[in-house]
Amino acid sequence: MVPARLVPWAIVAGALVFTVGVAAYVVHTSRERDLARFANAVESASDLIGRRLDVYLSTLRGGAALYAATDTVSPEAFRAYVERLDLQRRYPGIQGIGWSQRISVEPERHAIRYLEPLDARNQAALDYDMYSEPTRRAAMARARDQGEPALSGKVRLVQEIYGPEQAGFLLYVPVFRDGTVPNGIAERREQLEGFVYGAFRADDMFDGIFGSETPRVSIHVYDGLEPDPDALLHASSAATRESPDYETSRTLLVSGRPWTVTFTSTSSFEASSPGIIPWAFLMSGLAASLWLFFLARGQARARAAAETANRAKSTFLATMSHELRTPLNAIAGYVDLLVLEIPGSLNDQQRQFIEKIRRAQQHLLGLINDVLNFAKLEAGRVEVERRPFPIARIVDEARALVESQIAARDLAFVRDGGPDATAMGDPEKVRQIVLNLLSNAIKFTEPGGRVVARWSAGDDHVCLEISDTGIGISEEDRDTIFDPFIQVDADLTRTRHGTGLGLSISRQLARTMDGDLTVESTPGEGSTFRLSLPRWRDHDPAA
Repeated sequence: MVPARLVPWAIVAGALVFTVGVAAYVVHTSRERDLARFANAVESASDLIGRRLDVYLSTLRGGAALYAATDTVSPEAFRAYVERLDLQRRYPGIQGIGWSQRISVEPERHAIRYLEPLDARNQAALDYDMYSEPTRRAAMARARDQGEPALSGKVRLVQEIYGPEQAGFLLYVPVFRDGTVPNGIAERREQLEGFVYGAFRADDMFDGIFGSETPRVSIHVYDGLEPDPDALLHASSAATRESPDYETSRTLLVSGRPWTVTFTSTSSFEASSPGIIPWAFLMSGLAASLWLFFLARGQARARAAAETANRAKSTFLATMSHELRTPLNAIAGYVDLLVLEIPGSLNDQQRQFIEKIRRAQQHLLGLINDVLNFAKLEAGRVEVERRPFPIARIVDEARALVESQIAARDLAFVRDGGPDATAMGDPEKVRQIVLNLLSNAIKFTEPGGRVVARWSAGDDHVCLEISDTGIGISEEDRDTIFDPFIQVDADLTRTRHGTGLGLSISRQLARTMDGDLTVESTPGEGSTFRLSLPRWRDHDPAA
């Protein structure tokens, strides 16, 4: 039995020991949280790289389809195709798209005939025989024999004629006689016509992928299965410590070629870590220690479950993004070729069918984007700008995008607002909200009705109202309309299709910008959606 005089000391000792244990546990869970943050950053960067390379491959497949559609492609036709792609603005990082023609079989020789845009760098590569260089030859042979796109290893581009040199690589899409891929290797070697290919300067490409975003991880990309310094393609400029807290590597398979990508935590990432529990915590009483212990344990379990579910969801969405968007982008590319009448002229019925295909492709892509945007909002991975912009400009831009829908449904559009309503927020996100509200108003308003966009500026907020004379929303539906996957006409016979995520995404975006989105409606008379955003003033320090 403990003597009475020692009981207080036993209580203090027990409380201190318990508190130290709880502190150690909290430090451990903080470490797990940082690991999850790092894993999310790695997943996001990997997804960006994969999606951009898929886009590049789609553009090259479109060029190959151009050759498959006709016996000869003139320099003017090839230049027109590349100019429509608007490489510098829409696909930063690709040095050029070219056509390498097979000019002899024994010995096998190829010559670059077309290369666009034909700037000073690309002019230096015309007529170059890429098959004469071993690394390029290996990729070309693989693309030819497999009948699939193939990525080369690290090379020095012929275009490196001035300025600092960058590591380069090439992506080849084979083109065969008659536009079809033969069944056997021998037939493929015999019927090869050449390659539509893309030339890339690695640093320019990765800078284009990540843009001006502040990187949360530092990235080093190596050609091959090992991080060999001689095979380094790109090293990001993000500031890292000599011994980073977190580091991992992944192997990405790009058109048959492996890349090793190493990810390390940056100084800014580690600076945002919560750090060590304050020493004052160690002096807390037994009651506080017990409370913190159970609270931390419950939070850790909930956090671990949420992070596990979030990682699974992110992996699933990244996979579905790749699997669903790639064929949809390919469909869009082939539809564009048909609309341009590259394979041949179209009759009126064919044009109607092609337009239906385009609308179906755009509708399905919109549904996929809604689901992905909602998942990013739920995961807290959407970042917004905060800068001033006139609300009138956003309304006019959104109206331009739905002008054809307004005309098709014979609706009247009323624009009512002054020029002095300047809001503070992210113009792109606000445009997305307004476009969604206008689309809904048009969708649920019968022909001959009216859609009104009215805005005004108050003392602290700018208010934009989108009103319609449509079917309206019942009182019970108004309580759930902003919930995800909810639609007012969600019965089996509904004619207005969608994911039911538009209003949920719009409200979450509005609240992320310190605003809100509400609704007033009368069944049979119409609805009014009210978007409020912070108002910008000249003296506003947030500007």
